[in-house]
Amino acid sequence: MKYPSPRSLRRRIPAGARFLLPLAIVCTGTASAQFRASISGTVSDGSGAVVPGAAVTLTDLQTNRVMTTTSNESGVYTFNGLAPDQYKISVALDGFSPKELNNLSITPDAPNSVNVQLGIASQNTSVDVTSGSAPVLETATATISGTINENQIQHLPAAGRDVFQLTQLAPGVFGDGAQASSGTSNSNLPGTAGPGAATRSNGIFQTENAPQANANGGQNGNNSITIDGVSTVSAVWGGASIITPSQDSVGSVRVVSNGYDAENGRFSGAQIQVNSKTGTNRFHGSLFLRANRPGLNAYQRYNGPGTFNPGTPADRGLLRDATRSNQFGGSIGGPILRDRLFFFFNYETQRDHTSVPGTGWFETSQYAALAPAGSIAATYLNFAGNAPVNATQINQTCSTAGFQEGVNCRTVGGALNLGSPVRGARGTQDTTWVSNSNPGVGGGLTNTPTIAQYSFQNPTTQVGQQFNGRLDGDVTKKDHLAFAIYWVPLSRTNQGGPGRVYDLFNHNQINDAYTVIWNHIFSPNLLNEARANDAGYRWNEVSSNPQAPFGLPTSTVDTLGANNISVGYYGAPGPSVLNQHTYNFKDVATLTTGNHILKFGGEATRLYYLNNPTSTARPAYNFYNMWAFLNDAPHSESGAFLSATGTPGTNRQDERTTIWGFFAQDDWKATPNLTLNMGLRWSYFGPLNSKQNNIGVVEFGQGSAMYTGMSVRTGGPLSQAQKANFGPQFGFAWNPEALKHRVVLRGGYGLNFNQNEIAIQGNSGNNPPYILNASYNNSRIVNGVATIDPKIVYSVASDPKSLFGYPANPNAVGGFNAANLPTAGGASVVAFPSTVPTIYTQHFSLDTQFELPLGLVATVGYQGSLTRHLIVQSQAYVRTYTQGYAVNPLVSNLAYFTNTGTANNNQLLAGLRKQMSHGFSIDASFQWAKTMDQGSSPYYTDPYSFNPSLAYGRSDYNFGKAAKVFGMWQPRFFKGHGFAHSIADGWTVSGIYNFHTGFPFTPTYNVPGGNLYYGTSGYTTLRPTFYSGTGGKNHSVSAMRQTQGANVNFPLAGAGQPYFGVPATGIPAGGGGYGLPSLPGVARNTLDGPNYQDLDASLAKNFALPGSRFFGESTGLEFRMDAFNVLNLTNLNPGSVVTNITSSNFGTYNQGLAGRIVNLQARFSF
Repeated sequence: MKYPSPRSLRRRIPAGARFLLPLAIVCTGTASAQFRASISGTVSDGSGAVVPGAAVTLTDLQTNRVMTTTSNESGVYTFNGLAPDQYKISVALDGFSPKELNNLSITPDAPNSVNVQLGIASQNTSVDVTSGSAPVLETATATISGTINENQIQHLPAAGRDVFQLTQLAPGVFGDGAQASSGTSNSNLPGTAGPGAATRSNGIFQTENAPQANANGGQNGNNSITIDGVSTVSAVWGGASIITPSQDSVGSVRVVSNGYDAENGRFSGAQIQVNSKTGTNRFHGSLFLRANRPGLNAYQRYNGPGTFNPGTPADRGLLRDATRSNQFGGSIGGPILRDRLFFFFNYETQRDHTSVPGTGWFETSQYAALAPAGSIAATYLNFAGNAPVNATQINQTCSTAGFQEGVNCRTVGGALNLGSPVRGARGTQDTTWVSNSNPGVGGGLTNTPTIAQYSFQNPTTQVGQQFNGRLDGDVTKKDHLAFAIYWVPLSRTNQGGPGRVYDLFNHNQINDAYTVIWNHIFSPNLLNEARANDAGYRWNEVSSNPQAPFGLPTSTVDTLGANNISVGYYGAPGPSVLNQHTYNFKDVATLTTGNHILKFGGEATRLYYLNNPTSTARPAYNFYNMWAFLNDAPHSESGAFLSATGTPGTNRQDERTTIWGFFAQDDWKATPNLTLNMGLRWSYFGPLNSKQNNIGVVEFGQGSAMYTGMSVRTGGPLSQAQKANFGPQFGFAWNPEALKHRVVLRGGYGLNFNQNEIAIQGNSGNNPPYILNASYNNSRIVNGVATIDPKIVYSVASDPKSLFGYPANPNAVGGFNAANLPTAGGASVVAFPSTVPTIYTQHFSLDTQFELPLGLVATVGYQGSLTRHLIVQSQAYVRTYTQGYAVNPLVSNLAYFTNTGTANNNQLLAGLRKQMSHGFSIDASFQWAKTMDQGSSPYYTDPYSFNPSLAYGRSDYNFGKAAKVFGMWQPRFFKGHGFAHSIADGWTVSGIYNFHTGFPFTPTYNVPGGNLYYGTSGYTTLRPTFYSGTGGKNHSVSAMRQTQGANVNFPLAGAGQPYFGVPATGIPAGGGGYGLPSLPGVARNTLDGPNYQDLDASLAKNFALPGSRFFGESTGLEFRMDAFNVLNLTNLNPGSVVTNITSSNFGTYNQGLAGRIVNLQARFSF
């Protein structure tokens, strides 16, 4: 068998030719569809005895494809490689009445069990049974999964027409469908790393879309996403798809939360499997227009303490979704050669002209006027476009903002005075600074406002387009070829930074994916499927933004006050230049022998990533407070420098890694009512390499010289990969005859491995000697005495619009010693173990399904998981306190990523569902879970990294108890196609209701005096030494929102609070050495956040239209309204909680999630 060459997939294809390519292969190939489902069952007689030798015929009602088989000696029949279509099963044998099961829908990508009982032959030669749904009980597999069908995709509310929003509906999966207050922001589950979910304004045009769904307690970065069996996961971030298919091109979405199929590898989380529409023997298609208008949306009822001020919503900081866009498109599919060759094409575009509201803290014009002439601060503050865009001030007070009135703040006309300029030479620090919570007052408080909170408008223009084409057909009686393409260009202009006028940013990108599939039938019992694909994206923000002030470095004032206020940073955002692709080839053979369905095969995946962080070619500076910024006195400088010249630069790496997998799976129908699923997979996740062979690999010294004997190896792989990755799978499904086959007991155990992320490993790209990633931040202020790192050189570029005009920092110039470390010191390096163990998850489940009257199915069960070797980040030098090792004087920061993290999950699952019958379906579920880990994302750094066990606590996304109900009602009052039917029928009412008991949070103490452990550690918070338990436990939204009144749960919160023990920091008061801080008496995420509840709903009316020879009988025009948070309930943003135990607002939340959002849509379908 000859397969397509993977090399050919890597060739660049001109954009125009990509649309001609499908036409060029019409004569030889056809389009993508996924053929991974199967139907098996037992043929029996009226007494229950098995019937061998029965002729079983399966007919695909969409394509008229016919398959035949014969029941074996155990009465078992099997059909493999089935598309997610509707089928008819016919069974016949002499002496019995023939039987048909008609209009049978199956669960895609999964084994389906359909048993057939034959009656004794009589004058009635056939019995027609009409079925419109998948089997009621899942008797063929132990897998916990759910399928969202085409009707649900078209009628359940999904923001931005993003089908991945509906992954939250699957059993064993947690997601709450929360919506961010702004259409340009995404609402992610706590602990999310990487790109996160699609924003409402981006929808299906999101570059990397990470569905916010956690399966069996796992991180959503461990999720797999496939379209027609081909991975579309980003090469850099797991769990994020670079293609989000249009709703009109999707037939179904299956989500596996706990599976026992060895074919699935690379990721250990949920398996999100999208099945696309394809052409059939009848023409079908659609046209739609969806409108988003701000006037349809409601303002939030809460968004911080400004909510309670008088005035307009803008005066009070209240937001509503301001997205103003039109989404429109259409699809068409049908036959080219009837019964043999089919086509499908879908187009969708979004034209967005929106002024997006936001809130933020900025300096006032009075503060800007204080900048000394000729200073760098004056360059920033007087630069054209420095002010926030279309800003309106939100009145605040010192108290509501987390300051002490008259001590470190004075309220002036709704703005805040935080002091006055430093009395000293330029470059002098403000020695009144104590900590972020008490940030100093410079020359003292005055009546001149320093900062204010503003609401502002961010004008956004965006045009996104998605082209999806496919051909699908039989080349011969034994060969089926398919080809599919997604091509998604996007252009956007908006304010890319915190909201300053000069942040205007142009972004142009292309996402694309190409797939070729070849199915070959060797015999009625042996089917082979080969797939090859290429998926990726690319952009260059340097070339698309010649107007941006890249010559101004990024300057950031540290967070201010007990509420950790962030003032909008100075300097343009970005830029980035990215290009990534995933190439995959997979071959799977399916053999039916006796009562066994055997699958075996392998796959190779090659990941390509351009690691060229152009943003690090600009130095970045941090300042203790507003007066240090005004006086040109940064306390830290960081950036990537060319060691030969000391100028900022980059070290381009074209990174590569290879993944292999081989598996065997046996789904054995051991008896007519017992199915066993058994499999084994071997996976290999290759090490990271670069095309230029220019990765700097940190190698530690031996014993006590671990750090002083450290060196950097040039070239070769980043680390060695673990090879013995064998993952067994076992599951069972028992449908006992004694219970009249109305109960199925299912369970299983499996072990799945998971890749390491290039997004993490790629941090090694700035290691010496190719580049010096320096961080000069050995600064501190203790008891009014400032010690500032003398290696900081504060400057701007010669051309404010050029990325390449920055002067050299002479401290970054110099040679490297024999260990490839800079002789001048100051290096920041990133280290990985020499051999990286592979992340793996052991998962298990046991559940029982009950078939109840009225078409109801109840489920009660348990699922759990144990995960090992999760990625943990720390500053390695912190370990010296327990190791007793000396640090390397040439390396100021040593970030260390190790695969030492653990996690576990225990989860009760209960559900009650009714499949669509008489126009009504409903699904209700309840979960009770406890998820524990040592960090919920790869970038979490625990302040006690010298003792990793202290990081163990509840996961950031631990939800406690959660209930979800979703359903659909499509009543039909009149039969036929008359006027009454057209007017009164065709209604659809659907909705999704979520409730959960909230996410936890960690109380923290902001350390005064600088960094913990050593001057450049970056650790500035600790956990308390104890919690008295006397705080309130009112987790309602009204109790936990931040008001201008008393703190409900912690009324005595503030500097002298009685609830928590304040830890000792170990920071020396004078010139002495650092010590260890107090050990925590409070675990991570020990306190509970507010409850969450939300109802999203849709209402649609379809007007049936007269059919025609082309359009058919199902032609209709549907008008639809989606309402998210239809009741306009207040929910709080989990990331806005005040965790500082010395703040009077401790334990309250100062931001709300979105108010009610309404979208309108019209859709013509045939």
